[in-house]
Amino acid sequence: MGRPSGELEGLLRAVGNWKVQSSGDSEMSTQRVKPWLRPRYLEWRKQYEKSEKFLNRVRAYQAKRRSDPKHKPASAAAPRKYKERNRVRFMIVRAVNRSAKSGVECDKQYLLTLVGLRPTHCPCCGREFIYGGSGVVGVQHPATPSMDRIDSSKGYVEGNVAIICFRCNILKKDGSLSEFEAIAKYMRDRL
Repeated sequence: MGRPSGELEGLLRAVGNWKVQSSGDSEMSTQRVKPWLRPRYLEWRKQYEKSEKFLNRVRAYQAKRRSDPKHKPASAAAPRKYKERNRVRFMIVRAVNRSAKSGVECDKQYLLTLVGLRPTHCPCCGREFIYGGSGVVGVQHPATPSMDRIDSSKGYVEGNVAIICFRCNILKKDGSLSEFEAIAKYMRDRL
């Protein structure tokens, strides 16, 4: 912090309390200044913070902080890695929100038991799960795990929830068992 000027400098030097550690008008910044000097000090502080000298000190501090590795901001990959590690937790939160919005039954206690799960393969097609994203915002990789209601007419309750790959979940989204059997028969006959 720079030296106070004029009359205020003399007063502060007389009481020996002109070195203040923090900036701003907080109680902390005036903590070491005698109560009868606080109004003058605050007035001086406002003028000082508008000065070019103060701005240069702030800029120098910010540049030093930017170059210091321990003050580097978290990488852009940090939120993605967090989401990858907590994929099942995010699926549960979205399922609870969907059930509240659509009025479907939801057993939250049962869903919370799934938090620790991290299956490796899709039980429907056997594809290995990819817990990362597709690399494109808003596009899910087909092998990304997703929460499935086995019987879509029931809610997120015990025995009706499975974690399958996104591709299988989209395929079975609104198809019936008879439709899937017809498609399978068609493909067996043609191939």
